[in-house]
Amino acid sequence: MSGAADPAAKLITGHFGLAADAKSLDRRAPLWSLMLATEWLDVVFAPLLLLGIETIDSPPGGGYGTSVIHADYTHSLLGALVLSAAFGAVAGGAGIDSSACSSAASRSRTGFLT
Repeated sequence: MSGAADPAAKLITGHFGLAADAKSLDRRAPLWSLMLATEWLDVVFAPLLLLGIETIDSPPGGGYGTSVIHADYTHSLLGALVLSAAFGAVAGGAGIDSSACSSAASRSRTGFLT
């Protein structure tokens, strides 16, 4: 074993790292909502995958990172915008201070959102 981290672990760490970074910039934003926001597209992807609407093609003998994911509804630009707007509307309706969430995300030091 080379000591290299599992690629799946790096992916999850990157998602939740962005949430933690946003939380560090604005303490008013609930951490659970920031963590859910970073995984939201994947949360919606899972049932669509189970229903066969979105698919994953894995080559024989392939492992993590070799599969082709067909996530046209959840991970396309338009799909991501629609799902993100829906998440924001639900969060706002639930009384979550969405200005704190968006403010923290927009000032994130990671460089993903500026």
